[in-house]
Amino acid sequence: MRYIMYFMFFSLIMVGLSFSCSSDVKKFEGDRQGQFSGGDGLTESHEETPGHSNMQETTTHHVEVLEIVQTSSYSYLRVKEKEAEFWVATVKGDFVVGEQYKYQGGILMKDFKSKELDRVFDEVFFLEYVIPAKPVVQNNATTGTEKAPTNKPVEGVVSLIEIINNPDDYKGKQVRVYGEVVKINLNIMSRNWIHIKDGTADEHDFVITSDAQAPLGESVVFEGLISVDKDFGAGYIYSLIMEEARVVE
Repeated sequence: MRYIMYFMFFSLIMVGLSFSCSSDVKKFEGDRQGQFSGGDGLTESHEETPGHSNMQETTTHHVEVLEIVQTSSYSYLRVKEKEAEFWVATVKGDFVVGEQYKYQGGILMKDFKSKELDRVFDEVFFLEYVIPAKPVVQNNATTGTEKAPTNKPVEGVVSLIEIINNPDDYKGKQVRVYGEVVKINLNIMSRNWIHIKDGTADEHDFVITSDAQAPLGESVVFEGLISVDKDFGAGYIYSLIMEEARVVE
């Protein structure tokens, strides 16, 4: 079922990929939702590159910015991940050389020519978003793996472990939860699918459906309806899920 979601998400992105010979650079459409329209010289490839696949990938990449080239619409970033150096591009933003950032997925373009820069990139990953990498909040003493922040003491918030352990107590009720957004699937079955962790039950995949969007890596308070044994059809079956959630400011 999870692979079906990835396939549908990637299909939506590719439907939004179109070409316009009059455009000098590609534009993001839909507020960074990964839909592109491009100019001459755009060569698209879906071959895998070491450490990367394409937009459906859920691996989080942590990179250091080595060089920044700005255009009217894009930030081109030469980055380093472990020993590998490569170029990525995303919506123009205020990036800093030497700072750490993270992202997921990406669409690999080979032999991409930017007319605005009059430059050909052998390979460049076009990304939906690149966000600052937060410092590690807590390390596992045994494995050294990164853990999500513990549940923030926000008024009325219920920890994820409490809901997971007592689903019948919360079934059909409006509940507030707080957690870090660790994965997002946009516009699947007319809703966004947001996955969060709060440090109390990180082995569980807690999913929220919402019309709202939340940036990957941000910690957000959601309020929504808890459903148990929910069947959306098309193989989307959840023993526990929060529906129709809104972001609480």
